[in-house]
Order: sequence, then C-alpha cells, then structure tokens
Amino acid sequence: MTLQEKIDILNRLKYGKPKSDLERAFIKYHRANPRVYGKLVQLSLDVKAKGFDHYAIATVWEVARWHLTFQTTSKPIKLPNQHRTYYSRLIMAQEPVLSDFFRTRRVKGDRNGRATLGQVKQQSLRLQPKTTQGRRVHPAPTVP
Repeated sequence: MTLQEKIDILNRLKYGKPKSDLERAFIKYHRANPRVYGKLVQLSLDVKAKGFDHYAIATVWEVARWHLTFQTTSKPIKLPNQHRTYYSRLIMAQEPVLSDFFRTRRVKGDRNGRATLGQVKQQSLRLQPKTTQGRRVHPAPTVP
C-alpha cells in the first residue's frame, strides 16, 4: 500500500467523503463501534508476533467475532463481513508495523485497486466446484 493510498483512506474516514455506499456504511459502523478496530489490531499484532509476515483479514475477523460475542460482558457486537476489506486497509494505514500485513484487492468504487469486484467475483465463480441438482460435485481423489 502506497503512502498516497494510506493518506486517501485516512482522509475519507476523517472528512466522511466515501467513494461508495459500502464505504459510507463502513464509516458509520466504524464510528459507532470503536472496540472492533481495537480487537482487530490486537489480534493482528498477536499473529505478527507469532512470526507471520502476512495473514488473512477473514481469519482475524472471525476470531474477533468470537471474542466480541462470547468473551465480553457488554452487549455483543455484530460484525458484518462487508466491512473486512475496509478494516484491513484502515489497519494497514494507521498501524506502521502492520503496513503490508493483509493482501488486498480492489473493491467496488475503489479507483486504485488491482482488480474490479466484478472480476474477482467471476474468478471465484470459476473456482467453485460444479453442481448437479443443487449438490456440489467434487472430483474423485487420485491414487498414485
């Protein structure tokens, strides 16, 4: 992530000028739930301390979801999956030690990414197992 991309992310959060409806929803959610950011950073730093140079925001997100639901005395927080990508960018922009910790792709409305959301969806559809009458058909394992 370049310095300019980090500045852009922080400016959009600070001044509330999102590039898309998803980003607008993220800004609103982030302001209403500051504990989420803290937990994600804490978990990411724990993973980095274990020796990982890169990690998946999805894994950190699910662990944070569990912690914020079951290991809290206050009201559980819902963590919508559509905010993961924005949190990964925000964490990398604000936490120097985690500056390149997550891999990112372009999201809808993001002009600086590597792939459009439509391209990512098409690629993931090609990678899904074929289905027959609603059931997934997995290839038979090969025996050497």
